Formats: sequence, structure tokens, C-alpha cells
Amino acid sequence: RRIAALPDFRHSAPASAVVAQQRPGATWLVGNEPDHAGQSALTPAEYAANYKLIYRAIKAADPTAKVYAGGISTVSPLRLAWLDAMLAAYGEPFELDGWHIHPYILPEACGWGVGIPVGIPPTVAQGRGCEYGSRHGDPTALIEQVKAFRQWSIAKGLKRPIIVSEFGILLTPAHGYDEAKIMAFMSKTVRWLNNCRYVTRFAWFSANLT
Repeated sequence: RRIAALPDFRHSAPASAVVAQQRPGATWLVGNEPDHAGQSALTPAEYAANYKLIYRAIKAADPTAKVYAGGISTVSPLRLAWLDAMLAAYGEPFELDGWHIHPYILPEACGWGVGIPVGIPPTVAQGRGCEYGSRHGDPTALIEQVKAFRQWSIAKGLKRPIIVSEFGILLTPAHGYDEAKIMAFMSKTVRWLNNCRYVTRFAWFSANLT
């Protein structure tokens, strides 16, 4: 089955319905790092409102479609708080067929990384510091994130299949991530993801060797 992406909400609900009819049976990933100020940059309430419209438009146009929510830029307590607020804003039982996530190993409260999620109050924003960035190439950190997301979804009564729609090494050889380190990380994470029963698909994002 094909996977299609709705990376942001420039697509109106009617437009999503038209595209869904053209691609029956597709799996739709709604949102690309909506929590990230440098990407879709949506508050939890904004994502909830737009996701609801798009989910229902796609399902009305193609009942065989699968719609996956999420797309958060890393899995952390702050990002899970963003999702908690999104579910609260949704206002009724959350509708989805699965989740997709980007378990990047990046800091939040630092001069680089993914930053503090959009719409999270400063009193809550105690994000991961620069020291977390030192684990960027640590396969264990990725595994911890995927497991943490799975446990969160179970606790919310929203246990669904997970697509890891992006993962990889974003730093360069200048930061100490040469081809050998990237290949070691890829080998271990791909092996684990292949054997993880609740991760149905995954995609390596990039390898920056320049």
C-alpha cells in the first residue's frame, strides 16, 4: 500500500478529499513536525482542529484510506505534553488509524536541535538540554524514544501501529559523524526496527557526508 504525506495544512479538507479519491487505499501521514517552530509550527489546538477536518474529509472520500496522526520531531516529555494538549483540544474520542513519529536524538533547550514545542507554556518547557545532543548517534536513544511513545499511546487508550516516518543522523563529519559512525547507527537501528512488532514501516531521512 502506498504512503502519502500531507506535510502541512495548506491542503484544505476538500482538497484532501479530492486527492484521497485519486489514491484509494493510501496511508496518509498528516503533519510534518507540527510541534517544531521551524516546520509546521502549530499549537496543539491548531493541529487538532485541522487534523479533524482532514481526517474526516479523507475518510468520507475513501473509507479504505488509513490516516496517521503525529509527526512530532522527537519523542520527549515535552513533545508528549504537546500531544496531550492536542488530544484535549480535540474534544472527543480521537480518530486515527496509526501514529507516525520522528525519533530524532536532538536537544530542545539548547542553541541547536528541535527547540521548545510550539504552544507549550514556559512553565512546562523544561526541555532536554545540550547534553542530550551528545547521544545523537546512540541507537539506544532511538529505541528508548520509540518505546516511550508506544507506552504513552497505550496509556492514552490509543495503541495503534507506528510508522517511523523519519530517523537518521543529521550532523556532519565536522561534528564527528563520519560514514563509519553513520553506518554503525543505521545498522543497529534498522535491525531493531525490522524486529519491532508495532513499528510497521520506517524511513531513513538523510546522511549528510559533506
